[in-house]
Amino acid sequence: MHARHRPSSRPIRALAPIASLLVAAGVVAMICLRTLSQDSLSFAVRPVAPVRPAVCPPTIKPSRAGPAGISRPPRQASWVAGAQGDDGKIVFTDKQVARFLQARKELPSGSGDAYWQKVADRVGDGITAYECKRLAQNQLFKKAAGTSSNFFKNFVDVKGEYVESGYVDETAADPMTQMKNFWGGMLGMKKEVEVSEDGFYVGQKVQYKSATFNKWMDARVKGLNKDGTIDLDCRDRANPKLIREA
Repeated sequence: MHARHRPSSRPIRALAPIASLLVAAGVVAMICLRTLSQDSLSFAVRPVAPVRPAVCPPTIKPSRAGPAGISRPPRQASWVAGAQGDDGKIVFTDKQVARFLQARKELPSGSGDAYWQKVADRVGDGITAYECKRLAQNQLFKKAAGTSSNFFKNFVDVKGEYVESGYVDETAADPMTQMKNFWGGMLGMKKEVEVSEDGFYVGQKVQYKSATFNKWMDARVKGLNKDGTIDLDCRDRANPKLIREA
């Protein structure tokens, strides 16, 4: 009987150290790769510090100091010493306004510095000629806004310059009169037309003597005032005394 040949285990034993080295090398490689991946990930998600803009030093406003370092108190609205408030608006008392309107009615019409100085002298209380002129301008602008309201009493923007020789319009139509004229016009009724003492009425075409071009210019009557003057739709300065029918 022949004995069965068994394979020798010597080659396998010889490869055991090599396998151990390969396993150890693989473990080391995995550890290295894991460490590198963690480092790269932490670097990728690391927040970047924002770049702060350069901060300029604060600007120090100069103090309102007068000569010799004397501090100047802020201006306050005064009823007697002046008529202008901090916002530049003209502020007058009722008595001052009454004296202002009375002076405008009694004095001959004018537009120069001498005229406004006479008005200021009539008003008194330290009111200057410039403040009286500003008050007249503000009243004229309010008058224009009031007479330019539509049927629903919504004020509209007024284009053009003011007529310096005009007066405050106190005859603006009230809402009931506007409604009456509105429905009367739709039903064919004749509207009430107010005529001045000189025969002028609203909407009439007239001519005025232009103070700028020194000739007669065409215009249209926009309003009648209680003092006998009329308002025109012109952008030029007009003398209400020099108005004639077109």
